[in-house]
Amino acid sequence: MVVWCETHTIPDDAIMAELLRSDHSNDLFTQACRSYVERFQLHGACNPERCFKGPGERVLDHCKYGFPFKSEEYDRPDESMRMLYRKRCKEDSRVVPYNLVLLLLMGAHVNIQRVTSGGWEFTFIYLPTTIKPDYGFLKKNTYLKTLPQQMCLMTTYLKSTLTDQMSFK
Repeated sequence: MVVWCETHTIPDDAIMAELLRSDHSNDLFTQACRSYVERFQLHGACNPERCFKGPGERVLDHCKYGFPFKSEEYDRPDESMRMLYRKRCKEDSRVVPYNLVLLLLMGAHVNIQRVTSGGWEFTFIYLPTTIKPDYGFLKKNTYLKTLPQQMCLMTTYLKSTLTDQMSFK
């Protein structure tokens, strides 16, 4: 899903990469939201087969996704224009960026990224070409071998999932 926004219209908390905290121990809403983040948004222990493989099957000495991240006081782009999100505590180092409303609506992992002027190529060229038929909804349809077929099925799946999640029954 791509959402285009004028820079000055984006709320500060549109993309978060921290566990939610409250000054009140009995804040049930924050506790519930935090449990969603802990359940769906934590990059667990790195998988060597996935996290440490670089281009050409080269073995990397660190997680290619950047985990665990260092603390950041503010959202900012790094030298390659990849966004680094605010992570003020050590426990935030493995939180995948998310939008709280989408996380609560979907009840599933959501990786939300701000696309920078130097990062749009990654979002629109690299990511769509990395889709592989190894997700549950694609495994059921192994006859779909081409990228356009997979993209079409994935789009249909996401639309139906969002519709199901958002319907008030």
